[in-house]
Amino acid sequence: MAKYDGVLGVYAYNGKLAFALKSGKKIKTAWVDVPENIVKDEKLISRNLFAEFIKDTIKANGLKAKKASYVIGSDKVLIRDITVPKMNDEQLKFNLPFEFRDYIRGELKEYMFDYAWRPPLPGEEADENSLKLLAVALPVSYFEELTDVFKALGMKVVRAVPDVCVLERLLQEYPTDEEKNAERCFLEINEKELRMQVFKNGRFKLAHVMDSGEIQIIRAIADSMNVDMELARTYMRTNYQ
Repeated sequence: MAKYDGVLGVYAYNGKLAFALKSGKKIKTAWVDVPENIVKDEKLISRNLFAEFIKDTIKANGLKAKKASYVIGSDKVLIRDITVPKMNDEQLKFNLPFEFRDYIRGELKEYMFDYAWRPPLPGEEADENSLKLLAVALPVSYFEELTDVFKALGMKVVRAVPDVCVLERLLQEYPTDEEKNAERCFLEINEKELRMQVFKNGRFKLAHVMDSGEIQIIRAIADSMNVDMELARTYMRTNYQ
């Protein structure tokens, strides 16, 4: 009998769906374009179709898991670096929503909130009377939509993490402090835009989006090689010539 004890990492952003499954020391990955009749302009059109699409993709790539760890795109979550007076977890849970009252649309009760403690930066002294936190706010409706999709697959979402946190964790894998703390920029090239996320001292610093993406590259290939856009897309994806 096949075992399904792994946790499947899933990331969906700007028309693409990516998977990563770690089994022992091996990591298996796959990514696909999401059809526009399922997700359009970052809005989910059909939960059932999305669940079926994920199921078919998982099966086609031999990814077997009953649990999922979902990476949330920065367009869905609000992130703030905040400093608050020192308090316990219960006090933080009560006060955290009010740190977002000037930034969210709608009522505070329509969002769920979480945080991670920020250690002092290199050369910075710790303040015993305050806490530095990375605070996040996520619409409850989005999380419920997400969990419903995976329920339909017979899978459980065991963790939902903003992509910024994933990249910060990735930076910790560098072997030296100099490499971990260097200023770095991650680029995500999507169909119609290029998103840059800058990190310094191992922390998220800023993000910027440019209206230039894959489509411009595909169009240039199509014009240069005198082929249609779909064939040009295939040439780019397969690194033809």
